[in-house]
Amino acid sequence: MDHVLWLGGGCGSGKSSIARELTHRLDLRLYAVDAHGYDHHRRLGGQDLGGHDERWLLPTPEQLADRFVRESEERLTLIFDDLTAMREGPLVLAEGAQLFPELVAAHLASPGHGLWLVPTDEFQRRALGQRAAPQATSDAERAGRNRLARDSMLNALIRRQASDIGLTVIEVDGSRTLLEMMEAVQSHFAEHIAAGPRARDGAERRRIRREENESVHSNLASYQADVGMAQAPIFDFACECVTLGCRERVRLSIDEYGTTLAQPDRFVVVPDHLTEMDP
Repeated sequence: MDHVLWLGGGCGSGKSSIARELTHRLDLRLYAVDAHGYDHHRRLGGQDLGGHDERWLLPTPEQLADRFVRESEERLTLIFDDLTAMREGPLVLAEGAQLFPELVAAHLASPGHGLWLVPTDEFQRRALGQRAAPQATSDAERAGRNRLARDSMLNALIRRQASDIGLTVIEVDGSRTLLEMMEAVQSHFAEHIAAGPRARDGAERRRIRREENESVHSNLASYQADVGMAQAPIFDFACECVTLGCRERVRLSIDEYGTTLAQPDRFVVVPDHLTEMDP
C-alpha cells in the first residue's frame, strides 16, 4: 500500500497525539484504528463483549495479551479494506497499537513506510497514570495492573517482531519531549511525505477532517452506550475549515457534534476560521 504510512506501537507512547498533529499540520489523511473499534466489532458479527470484569479482571495478563493479538489479527482484513477505500486523495497515516510489525510488514511499500513507538515500562506507567485502569470494573486498581502487565508483554512483542524483520523502533522513555518525538516521526517519514500527495485545497482538507471527525463521533457514541455513561463524552474535534495546515480543535460533546452532522451543509469551525462558506 504505497499510499499509507504506518505508525504503530504501545499505548502511552504518544503516537496517537503525534499522528493527529502531523496529519493536521501537513494536510494528510488520518486513519486511527481505535476510532473504528466499534465499527469493526459490528462488521465482525458483533459478538457479546462480556462484562467489564470479564474483560479485564478474570483473564490473566498473558491471556489479555493473547486476546489483543488475536483480535488485531481478526481486524486486519477490515483495516486493509478501509485503507484500500482511501487510496484516492492525500497520503494516509495509519496509527494504532493493533498494527504489529508482522501483521503489516507485507503491506509496507518499503521498510521506511513503517515506524513503531514503544514505551519503556516505567514511562508507560507514568504516562498512563489513572488512565491505565479500564472503566466500569469492580476493582479499578487490579484492572489497571492487569492492563499495564498486558501492555508490557505487547511492547516486548513489538520490539522482537520489528527486530526480526528489520523495521524501525523508537524507544519512548521520556528523555524527549512530545514535540521532539513528533519531529523524529516526521523526519523518519520525510521522504514519503514530500512525495505526497497532500490535500490539494481547502475543500479537500475539509472533506478529510469531516471524515476523521465522523469516525470519532460514531466510535464515542458506541463507547458511551457500551460503558453506560450518563453524560455524552467530550472530544476535541478537528476544525473543519478550509485553511490548509490548520491544527485547531473544537471542544464539543458528541451530542453537540451530532447536531452539526445532522445538517450536511454545516461544519465545525473555530471562529477565526469562519468563511462565507460557513453558515
